[in-house]
Amino acid sequence: MYWIRLLHRIGSNIYFIKTIGRNTERLLRNLVLPWV
Repeated sequence: MYWIRLLHRIGSNIYFIKTIGRNTERLLRNLVLPWV
């Protein structure tokens, strides 16, 4: 039971980090492209 909860937490953290990374990448691209 404990292991399942731990794995679920790690999985959601990885998903959260991936989502933030994708959003940051899109934001940076939108900011940089007009200047290039």
